[in-house]
Amino acid sequence: MSKRKGLSTAITRREMLKGTGLVLGGLAMPGVLEGCLTSSTSTSSGSIKIGFVSPITGATSGFGEPDPYVVDLARKALKDGLSIGGKSYSVEIITRDSQSTPSVSAQVANELISSQNVDLMLTTSTPETVNGVSTACEAAGVPCVSTVVPWQAWYLGVGGKPGESTTFKYIFHYCFGVEQFYNAYTHLWPQVQTNKKVGVMYPNDADATFWRQAAQQGYTSHVKIGQIAKTGLFPSQVSALGSIGNGLASGVYWAPTWPYKSSLTGVSSKELGDGYEASSGKQWNQQMGASLSLFDVAAAVLKASGDPKNKAKVADTMKTLSVDTIVGHLDWTKPPTFAGKPIPNVQTTPIIGGQWRKGVSKWPIDFVICENSSDPNVPIASTLQPYTGS
Repeated sequence: MSKRKGLSTAITRREMLKGTGLVLGGLAMPGVLEGCLTSSTSTSSGSIKIGFVSPITGATSGFGEPDPYVVDLARKALKDGLSIGGKSYSVEIITRDSQSTPSVSAQVANELISSQNVDLMLTTSTPETVNGVSTACEAAGVPCVSTVVPWQAWYLGVGGKPGESTTFKYIFHYCFGVEQFYNAYTHLWPQVQTNKKVGVMYPNDADATFWRQAAQQGYTSHVKIGQIAKTGLFPSQVSALGSIGNGLASGVYWAPTWPYKSSLTGVSSKELGDGYEASSGKQWNQQMGASLSLFDVAAAVLKASGDPKNKAKVADTMKTLSVDTIVGHLDWTKPPTFAGKPIPNVQTTPIIGGQWRKGVSKWPIDFVICENSSDPNVPIASTLQPYTGS
């Protein structure tokens, strides 16, 4: 229903211009005479609306912490709109907070679809946010691109069926998966001599809680490698652990040392990290690279579609999109496989292993990359050191 409304508005405007016999250039002009004086053959086709949903508050708000800064960069890069197929479009980015819960994620997605009539949806950071948004978009026929959920948790979580090429028509995803974690761990852990025994815990709450309790009971004094996923992602979380955060091993899906830049903004990874720190007074956060990459993908697919107001065409274009982003190159014609079968609409990205350490930068603790098995272009800074917790 929203799709039909958006197309109707654009057609009416074009028909009006044809009826007057005028060719208007650039963005819409306030007067007929002003429109007649331009020499451009481009015509205004209204506004492209991009929805962006991420967890700004709630249990996973650490992921959303840098998003306002990233969205501001994207808005500045798109302030003059996009020229697509000889037509000019203004671009509006509409953000919503998922509050880290599936029900709110679905609710705000449906509001963006039905009330705001977004042409393209972007969403990031954990299944609690991403999966509900993706499901709403597939049901409504709105193209959606998502990231920062292990791709298996996204694909299977939203009802994907390996081997069925027509499982989804409108939703697309890119992220690391189980195989990237396997590569990181098996290349990282052998750097420290251990007894080759691994204990694994799968929590249903924040894993910082476990590590504090383990330290209180003396368990961490026996550990040679402390590998934590969710709580080990962001410096604010690791710093909050105090001395027992020093030496924790974790992974990054983007860091300021990565050798890539944003195709939309032209900002390099180092510039993105430096800019955020200077603007916010806070330490870099790996989510900022992932969030900015969504806008790299968005601009690329809208341009490549030739008709950004045609949702079906944008979705079809995503199936063959190849684009450079700040997290690396993405090519949806080369999907991963599951049980020997290709997984359409999915792209994999690296997870790089390393360690949080004191005294390596101006910040109390910082991440040091120790292996790059998922992307050899990412520079290695050191080797993994045994965990001491002090």
